[in-house]
Parts: sequence; structure tokens; C-alpha cells
Amino acid sequence: MYVEPPETPYEVIGLVNASSGNGWTDQQSIDYAVDELRNQAAAVGANGVILGQPGSKVGGFVMSGNIAIPYDEQTVSGSAIYVSR
Repeated sequence: MYVEPPETPYEVIGLVNASSGNGWTDQQSIDYAVDELRNQAAAVGANGVILGQPGSKVGGFVMSGNIAIPYDEQTVSGSAIYVSR
């Protein structure tokens, strides 16, 4: 995972996006989503991901009596890359 492009030569293979409503905290949800990014990047032959900005979106609603309470899913995206070594 990279927060900035690596200094070594690399090729962008594609874009990857993931979201997760799993986890007790926002950080745990982001961790799940980052794991999914890794899996998606590996599936297309990448050996790295340049992370984009995390975000959130409404993932659904939980009913409590007659009240619908929205919950957020944490989202992450990035560029799947192949880094030459």
C-alpha cells in the first residue's frame, strides 16, 4: 500500500474500489475495505495500490421500533499498480 506514488518505476493497471460496513469502529471498517482493495488489486496482477482518500456512504438502515436509523459504510479507492523491482 502506498499513500504516494513510489519512486521506483510502476505501471497503473486499473482502479479499485471497496466499501465495508463491517467492524465496530470506522477504523475497523476501513481496515476491512483496504483488505478488499488488496484482494482486488492482486486479482488483476498488481503488486501495490496507491490509496485514494477514504470516505463514507450510507450503507443501509437498521430498524429500531418504527424508526429507520441509517448506518455508514466506509469506502476506499485507489490505483492498482505493478511496481518494477
